[in-house]
Amino acid sequence: MAITYADFVERFPEFSSADEELIEALIGRAALQLPESAWGILLDEGLLYLTAHIYARSLRSASGIEGVVASKSVGDTSVSFATPGLISRASSYYASTKYGQEFAMLTIGPSIQIGVVQ
Repeated sequence: MAITYADFVERFPEFSSADEELIEALIGRAALQLPESAWGILLDEGLLYLTAHIYARSLRSASGIEGVVASKSVGDTSVSFATPGLISRASSYYASTKYGQEFAMLTIGPSIQIGVVQ
């Protein structure tokens, strides 16, 4: 099944105001990173979560918020971001949104390896 904008907003209604063309483009970008041979029956799920992750990061980046929040304060507003080590850059990237965290959990499947085309 090919993932569409309608599938995306059905799964993630919080993004229902997202531009349809942008989401379709991000779905295409995510599809380039997820070989069907490695993902099998989890492909659609992976595409949805990776697309949501990429979109959520773009929203954060546009607002000037980058990285994983390590701590925050409310009074006099303070935010600290975690700095990833060299070994965990991919993990930090996916950990930066709840969608990326779910995507990373999907990769724990039997034959899926992030960033490895088989």
